Amino acid sequence: MSRKVTAEQKKSMLKEFTNGLDVKDISKIYNFTISTINRQLRSMLSEENFIKIKNSNSKKNISKKIVEKKKNIYPSNNSLESPKKTEPDSSESVAFEELDYYVEISPLTEGVEFENQKDISSIPIQKVNFPKVLFLICDSKNELDIKPLKNYPTWDFLAHDEQNRMTIEIFSDQKIAKKVCSTNQKLIKIPNPKVFEIASKKLKEKGISRIIYEDNLLSL
Repeated sequence: MSRKVTAEQKKSMLKEFTNGLDVKDISKIYNFTISTINRQLRSMLSEENFIKIKNSNSKKNISKKIVEKKKNIYPSNNSLESPKKTEPDSSESVAFEELDYYVEISPLTEGVEFENQKDISSIPIQKVNFPKVLFLICDSKNELDIKPLKNYPTWDFLAHDEQNRMTIEIFSDQKIAKKVCSTNQKLIKIPNPKVFEIASKKLKEKGISRIIYEDNLLSL
């Protein structure tokens, strides 16, 4: 039986998140799944604020990793100080120059296939274990809410071609789905999640090749 998140834990999670802690780290601290943490944070924040804080935290963590990488290259400031003078060998003259600047090391990108790594971010829909009920946003005429992937800041690290793919978003939490749903849209309950796999051909005919589900990007 799954544990319930207490009110005190929710407050602590929100505080950690707004203070810059990544969702994955919060998940490890409180021993809840990432999807549970995301669901709780989304329920306490608006969707817009959640994405804004999440993207900000992600940028902070990237900057932190870069700083840590540079610290590994230069363990301390002492490594840039001029060495202690010693008596030069009689066969050669040795001169030391004091450094008054720091050298920035560019990221090593040679040989790294970034495009391949970006494109494998999507998961085949057949490999996902969905809950019994899902929710989908449609307009007043029951037309799907189709958007290009580039409209979702969470996935802005993907390759340009990937971001131009058309996508729909599905939800496991009705409250979160209602927050995303605008006044001229409505929420549809999907009692059989297999319908997306069954209707994959029809979805592709509409130009839809990706589905966003919580923190996952699914491919049809």
